[in-house]
Amino acid sequence: MANERITDLTLTSKDVIILLAKGNMGAVTVCMKLLMMASAFDPANALGGLGCLLQLDTLNIWESEIWTFYKDLCGENISKMIALIRACQLGFIGGPDLKAWIQTPNHHDADVATAIAKVKARLPDLRVVEDRHTSV
Repeated sequence: MANERITDLTLTSKDVIILLAKGNMGAVTVCMKLLMMASAFDPANALGGLGCLLQLDTLNIWESEIWTFYKDLCGENISKMIALIRACQLGFIGGPDLKAWIQTPNHHDADVATAIAKVKARLPDLRVVEDRHTSV
């Protein structure tokens, strides 16, 4: 999308989170969850949580949109968020579609379920839990 904030590959994970969140504490929290938990839910992602953060940047999903993506679109379920990020990587949904879903999260339950089902069919080791409070 050519507006990425992460343009220096020598950045630390902390630097990446600061660039993506721009002071939004909800976004910081979600980015930390992605870093810590992505590999457990998506073992096929070679870059783990960093891969999720890089994809958010590629999709121009920053600041409060990160929080809204997690809280409202995914119901505070990090495994669903990881699956939707992978849906974009795999081409099952486009970046503009995901951004539209984030902006109107209450209208896309069926779309989210369909996208996650496609990802799970392609990546059988991907773990998506229904209970947002289930730990890794």
